[in-house]
Amino acid sequence: MRTVELGLFLRFKREHLEKVLSGDKRMTIRWGIVRPRYAVMYVASGDAVYAEALIEGVTTMPVRDLDERLAARDGFTSLDELLSELRRLYPGLSSNDYITLIRFTIARRFDPPIPIKEFLRRSKR
Repeated sequence: MRTVELGLFLRFKREHLEKVLSGDKRMTIRWGIVRPRYAVMYVASGDAVYAEALIEGVTTMPVRDLDERLAARDGFTSLDELLSELRRLYPGLSSNDYITLIRFTIARRFDPPIPIKEFLRRSKR
Protein backbone atom coordinates (compact mmCIF):
# COMPACT_ATOMS: atom_id res chain seq x y z
CA MET A 1 0.00 0.00 0.00
CA ARG A 2 1.23 3.48 -0.93
CA THR A 3 2.28 5.51 2.15
CA VAL A 4 3.32 9.17 1.98
CA GLU A 5 4.27 11.75 4.61
CA LEU A 6 3.26 15.33 3.77
CA GLY A 7 5.65 18.11 4.58
CA LEU A 8 4.93 21.80 4.94
CA PHE A 9 2.67 22.29 1.92
CA LEU A 10 -0.77 21.14 0.81
CA ARG A 11 -0.45 21.48 -2.96
CA PHE A 12 -3.41 22.07 -5.24
CA LYS A 13 -3.84 22.37 -8.98
CA ARG A 14 -4.74 25.91 -10.05
CA GLU A 15 -8.20 24.73 -11.12
CA HIS A 16 -9.06 23.86 -7.48
CA LEU A 17 -7.30 26.77 -5.77
CA GLU A 18 -10.16 29.28 -5.71
CA LYS A 19 -12.52 26.73 -4.11
CA VAL A 20 -9.88 26.07 -1.44
CA LEU A 21 -9.33 29.76 -0.73
CA SER A 22 -13.06 30.57 -0.65
CA GLY A 23 -13.81 27.73 1.77
CA ASP A 24 -15.98 25.81 -0.71
CA LYS A 25 -13.37 23.03 -0.68
CA ARG A 26 -12.54 22.10 2.92
CA MET A 27 -11.05 18.70 2.31
CA THR A 28 -8.58 17.11 -0.03
CA ILE A 29 -8.37 13.48 -1.01
CA ARG A 30 -5.00 11.89 -1.65
CA TRP A 31 -4.26 8.39 -2.93
CA GLY A 32 -2.83 5.99 -0.38
CA ILE A 33 -2.08 6.39 3.29
CA VAL A 34 -1.05 10.03 3.72
CA ARG A 35 0.13 11.46 7.02
CA PRO A 36 0.56 15.22 7.41
CA ARG A 37 3.66 15.99 9.46
CA TYR A 38 2.26 19.27 10.80
CA ALA A 39 -1.06 20.52 12.21
CA VAL A 40 -0.52 23.82 10.38
CA MET A 41 0.26 23.56 6.68
CA TYR A 42 0.46 26.00 3.81
CA VAL A 43 -1.68 25.98 0.68
CA ALA A 44 0.53 26.11 -2.39
CA SER A 45 -0.10 26.07 -6.11
CA GLY A 46 2.57 26.40 -8.75
CA ASP A 47 5.47 28.26 -7.15
CA ALA A 48 3.51 30.34 -4.64
CA VAL A 49 1.99 30.01 -1.16
CA TYR A 50 -1.57 31.31 -0.91
CA ALA A 51 -2.76 30.56 2.62
CA GLU A 52 -2.18 28.98 6.00
CA ALA A 53 -4.39 25.94 6.70
CA LEU A 54 -5.22 24.24 9.98
CA ILE A 55 -5.55 20.46 9.70
CA GLU A 56 -8.82 19.43 11.38
CA GLY A 57 -8.60 15.69 10.82
CA VAL A 58 -7.27 12.86 8.73
CA THR A 59 -9.25 9.75 7.75
CA THR A 60 -8.23 6.77 5.66
CA MET A 61 -10.79 4.67 3.78
CA PRO A 62 -11.29 2.70 0.58
CA VAL A 63 -12.51 4.67 -2.44
CA ARG A 64 -15.76 2.64 -2.42
CA ASP A 65 -16.74 4.26 0.92
CA LEU A 66 -16.89 7.79 -0.49
CA ASP A 67 -20.38 9.33 -0.53
CA GLU A 68 -22.23 12.45 -1.64
CA ARG A 69 -21.59 14.26 1.67
CA LEU A 70 -17.82 13.78 1.33
CA ALA A 71 -17.93 14.83 -2.32
CA ALA A 72 -19.62 18.10 -1.28
CA ARG A 73 -17.04 18.75 1.43
CA ASP A 74 -14.35 18.27 -1.22
CA GLY A 75 -16.02 20.97 -3.34
CA PHE A 76 -17.76 18.73 -5.90
CA THR A 77 -21.42 18.77 -6.92
CA SER A 78 -21.74 14.97 -6.91
CA LEU A 79 -19.99 11.75 -6.04
CA ASP A 80 -19.72 10.93 -9.76
CA GLU A 81 -17.92 14.24 -10.40
CA LEU A 82 -15.50 13.54 -7.53
CA LEU A 83 -14.76 9.99 -8.70
CA SER A 84 -14.17 11.21 -12.24
CA GLU A 85 -11.67 13.81 -10.99
CA LEU A 86 -9.89 11.28 -8.75
CA ARG A 87 -9.51 8.88 -11.68
CA ARG A 88 -8.17 11.73 -13.83
CA LEU A 89 -5.62 12.68 -11.17
CA TYR A 90 -4.74 9.11 -10.24
CA PRO A 91 -4.98 6.84 -13.30
CA GLY A 92 -5.40 3.24 -12.22
CA LEU A 93 -7.19 4.15 -8.98
CA SER A 94 -9.69 1.40 -8.12
CA SER A 95 -12.63 1.25 -5.72
CA ASN A 96 -10.57 -1.05 -3.47
CA ASP A 97 -7.64 1.37 -3.17
CA TYR A 98 -7.21 3.34 0.03
CA ILE A 99 -7.38 7.10 0.05
CA THR A 100 -6.77 9.68 2.75
CA LEU A 101 -9.19 12.51 3.44
CA ILE A 102 -7.49 15.56 4.91
CA ARG A 103 -9.94 18.06 6.41
CA PHE A 104 -8.75 21.64 6.84
CA THR A 105 -9.81 25.24 7.36
CA ILE A 106 -8.10 28.30 5.96
CA ALA A 107 -6.70 30.29 8.87
CA ARG A 108 -5.39 33.19 6.80
CA ARG A 109 -4.78 34.12 3.19
CA PHE A 110 -1.64 35.70 1.83
CA ASP A 111 -2.48 38.57 -0.49
CA PRO A 112 -0.46 38.78 -2.56
CA PRO A 113 0.68 35.14 -2.58
CA ILE A 114 4.25 34.56 -1.43
CA PRO A 115 6.75 32.88 -3.75
CA ILE A 116 7.71 29.52 -2.22
CA LYS A 117 11.44 30.34 -2.19
CA GLU A 118 10.77 33.57 -0.30
CA PHE A 119 8.35 31.80 2.07
CA LEU A 120 10.96 29.14 2.91
CA ARG A 121 13.63 31.80 3.42
CA ARG A 122 11.34 33.73 5.78
CA SER A 123 10.24 30.67 7.76
CA LYS A 124 13.72 29.06 7.87
CA ARG A 125 12.20 25.58 7.44
